[in-house]
Amino acid sequence: LYVSSESLEKNVEILKTAYTEANLWMRRVGLAPDFSKRELMHYTRRRKDKTSPHIEFTDEDRETRKVFAEATVKWLGVYLDKKLLFNEHVKNMAA
Repeated sequence: LYVSSESLEKNVEILKTAYTEANLWMRRVGLAPDFSKRELMHYTRRRKDKTSPHIEFTDEDRETRKVFAEATVKWLGVYLDKKLLFNEHVKNMAA
């Protein structure tokens, strides 16, 4: 999921709603979401955004889930960092 807004906090609220809707849809069609595969990455140019808020929501089983922002995520074999410098990707590919 990709979200863009005026603040990280607003992004988290939008993503929380989207995660909830996606979970409900998956359950309705007989699929089970894999919580361990969820990752969160914030991209921002604003220096005032020192913290990376997490997403917290309740699943259908009434279990509270939290998705914390990562420093690096791997997507389709490419390591992405929050500044899109690709340092982690180069380091892993050169090893």
